[in-house]
Amino acid sequence: MKDKQRFLYGNSAIEKVKLGKFLILAIGIMLLALSASAAKAANASDVDPCGTFPPVFPASGAPDTFLTFLELKVPQDLNSAKAYYKAIDPQNRRTTLNDWLVVNGFITNPGDLTPGPNGDALVKRDAFAMYVNDVDLGVTRRFYSLTDAQGNVAIYTENYRCLRDAKLRQNELATVAMEWRAAADGSNPKTKFITFYAYTGADHHQIFEINLVGLGNKALPGNCQICHGGKPLALDSNGNFPNHGNIGAYMLPWDIKAFVFDTVDPALSRAAQEPQIKKLSQAALSTYPKTIKFDEIAGYSRPSALVELVQGWYGGPGLPSPTFIETFTPKGWLPPYAPANAETLYHSVIVTSCRGCHITRERSLDFTSYNGFAVFHDATEKLVFGPDLVSAPTSSDNGGVMPLALKTYNNFWGSSAHDVLRQYLDMMP
Repeated sequence: MKDKQRFLYGNSAIEKVKLGKFLILAIGIMLLALSASAAKAANASDVDPCGTFPPVFPASGAPDTFLTFLELKVPQDLNSAKAYYKAIDPQNRRTTLNDWLVVNGFITNPGDLTPGPNGDALVKRDAFAMYVNDVDLGVTRRFYSLTDAQGNVAIYTENYRCLRDAKLRQNELATVAMEWRAAADGSNPKTKFITFYAYTGADHHQIFEINLVGLGNKALPGNCQICHGGKPLALDSNGNFPNHGNIGAYMLPWDIKAFVFDTVDPALSRAAQEPQIKKLSQAALSTYPKTIKFDEIAGYSRPSALVELVQGWYGGPGLPSPTFIETFTPKGWLPPYAPANAETLYHSVIVTSCRGCHITRERSLDFTSYNGFAVFHDATEKLVFGPDLVSAPTSSDNGGVMPLALKTYNNFWGSSAHDVLRQYLDMMP
């Protein structure tokens, strides 16, 4: 990797960049972005028909690296998944979705959740929303959240191929659930952390592996961690999952810009669901560390990327805005901490192709500032534009594999985003 300091905005090397070129590039990119945005809006009503799920992998024959850690060689298989569930649910109280719902207070009795459009009538919730996630997995989701009197947060989502199925609660693909609470064995009641569960769509029984992108099953929790953060943990010498199952993951906030909403039922429109989606993000925000630290690369003190993002979406600390501010740009992507018009790169590429997963990474990888992104110039060149794994299937350098979610990968390479990124990388010294 090149010397990090040469990319820091304000240092002598990057000051040599002609900002006029950034202006010309930014104008062209904004036109491309406006065109793409208009196309998405025009097609919003076309997402409802149930087609093939998941989307087809564009590079036939390439090794599957989606939802897989590239550098940390920790086995993720059926045995590790079983050990993980044993660590987070040692008394087997959550072996079905209905049991999980009882444990977390969503329902009183296991029979309170039933199939069909009104089968969730008895499900308690603080917030609920339904939408198509058009950025990462491409599924339609019914999301529920509930926070108990002790501040424990639980969320779950039923996943469907399309809005029609989601409305009728039919042909469910799978349900994924998350909790933020202390270890189940009571060993450290003051430390809460995120745990993951997955259940079949047909009968809501627990599963250890899940096929999220159509290229085969991958084990929990590894396939969740790619976007939810944390690091894979190896089983100990006795085959036990360490640290009570605490892998350092996070709940993701609700990025409305990544969603497509129903254009038929007014109750499921973006405007109608904004208050509920804000509540979902507030629940996630309550689980984030609130520490503010000086960021040497960015050049200023800041909270975590997750906190900064949610606060930015809703007008600052306290979240005073009732609606989502999709034009929010983090401080580190604006002058004087970034070149003029660097925010165009942020909104054209980072927001659409990187942010959804990188915001949960360690501070050095969360891309919440221009400098924090620029220092990875060489790594980005390799991981995005490096030798692809189709022409070099035996390569071990992970070239050309980003983004690591299939839907995001398709969106990135099927839009102007890759051209935008290519041009900006070429402009960096």
